[in-house]
Amino acid sequence: MKKAAKNKKTQSLIYGCLAALVGLVWVYPFVIVVVNSLKTKRGIFSNPLWFTHDFTVDNFKTAYQALDFTHSFVNSVLITVGSVVVITAISAAAAYALTRHQVRMSSVVYYLCAATMLIPFQSIMILLSVDVWRA
Repeated sequence: MKKAAKNKKTQSLIYGCLAALVGLVWVYPFVIVVVNSLKTKRGIFSNPLWFTHDFTVDNFKTAYQALDFTHSFVNSVLITVGSVVVITAISAAAAYALTRHQVRMSSVVYYLCAATMLIPFQSIMILLSVDVWRA
């Protein structure tokens, strides 16, 4: 085997192992949440990072009964669908106007819209959460 092919194979193996490790680090917290949601309180405190023998779905029943999930889900769906319809309609109308009707300010408006996509959400996330908590 040629040295270049062997180096490429070794490099590919290292990248694969590194990707698997990163994937495990990203997925493991979700696995812990799901596993702990299926445990009793005793099971969570005795072994919080792995499976135990006392699996139960009573936590889901309790949460569903205590918190009106059906009402919350319907509200979320209605708000989301309504928002998507309104945003799509306004965006389509704005896009049509910006592309078909050339006025002095159309390029400025276009670049302002494009510039908003450059601001990452994480930079304004804290400010939005503070506003929500104050409201």
